[in-house]
Amino acid sequence: MQSIVGRVLTDRFWQAGISEGSKDDFYARVINKKNTLEGLASSIRGQIRYIREFCYSVIFCMSCLEQQFYGFEELPGPLAHALFADSHCLSPHQLIALLNLVRLLVDVCPVELRHHFLPPILAGCFQRMDAKIKSEWDKLEQAGNVQAAADELTEEMKAESVLRQLTYSAVMMIADFLDPARLGE
Repeated sequence: MQSIVGRVLTDRFWQAGISEGSKDDFYARVINKKNTLEGLASSIRGQIRYIREFCYSVIFCMSCLEQQFYGFEELPGPLAHALFADSHCLSPHQLIALLNLVRLLVDVCPVELRHHFLPPILAGCFQRMDAKIKSEWDKLEQAGNVQAAADELTEEMKAESVLRQLTYSAVMMIADFLDPARLGE
């Protein structure tokens, strides 16, 4: 069951310069598999992603309440736990959306409430992202040591590209948070 669930939850996407064929060819293959088990898996995966990203949007919308959201005494710990406790299960591609939410939460947080709200959120985010990014790079390094077939090499190239994007997003977020111009806010 674990391998089936893993395949169901693995995102399929087209990347310029890495994926075989054109973007139109990729979407045509996806549409042609609509009435297959792979199409069912794609629908399930899409719904799970949609619900997760919709929840991120709801959290961000609630953050626009500013004082009522950020000032809620008991919120930061449970919210950090809800966002990051199982984040190791997300793919690097899916983690980029979570990093975007964290960036937005930090950006909107009123300065006077940052000392209360941000430490659990940022600690959870940084710890989980560090562990996830390191483990994903380790997996890629191990896979690189094994000779792969052409299809596996293409998948490895996609995985590395997405992991580079996640790593870049995480580093740029931290650099932005530590920007001396920003610290004066």
